[in-house]
Amino acid sequence: MTAFIDAIGGWVIDHNTLRYLFVVGSIILQGEIGTFISVTLILKNYLSWGGFFIAALGGIVLYDGFLFSIGKALKNKPLGEKWEKKIIENKRINRYLRNNMNHLLIVSRFLMYINVGAVVLAGLTNMKLKDFLKNRIFADTLWILALTFGSYLILSGLILLNLQQIEIGIAIFLVIAFAGHALFRKSLSRKNGLSSRPL
Repeated sequence: MTAFIDAIGGWVIDHNTLRYLFVVGSIILQGEIGTFISVTLILKNYLSWGGFFIAALGGIVLYDGFLFSIGKALKNKPLGEKWEKKIIENKRINRYLRNNMNHLLIVSRFLMYINVGAVVLAGLTNMKLKDFLKNRIFADTLWILALTFGSYLILSGLILLNLQQIEIGIAIFLVIAFAGHALFRKSLSRKNGLSSRPL
């Protein structure tokens, strides 16, 4: 895995203008692994902290905006109407969404499989763009900071233990991330009396 990281680092050096495009793409495709690899590249001096944060946050906010626009486009279309009908028929979910859409946009950022649906749903429910961006930029910032801090702690621990196998760090990070997602989703569904499955 160290050779893999060095290969990516070499690509970053050879394609200097595209290096933060790698950050954006990897974080959109798989946020946890993308962040972990990006922090590894930072610690090996292939990327800078400032460039990473700007690229990661900018890329995620643009991606969220794209999903939000899909929701807007689905309004009054067959698929959008099907979703709206399901929401209206389920009184608990309907009430929750009416009263907690801002909260859902923040919390869903930390929930696998629910995040994309929540952002599309925000567009479908005609949420104002200003309110959407305010909530999502806040949520995206917290999410990136949490993943970055977790990655840094694990990588620092590997360095202290003199372990060069980055795959050990990725495995530890993914186990913690998936366990955290599962516990967070379970506690939220218990608290709100809602199913943890996506709509």
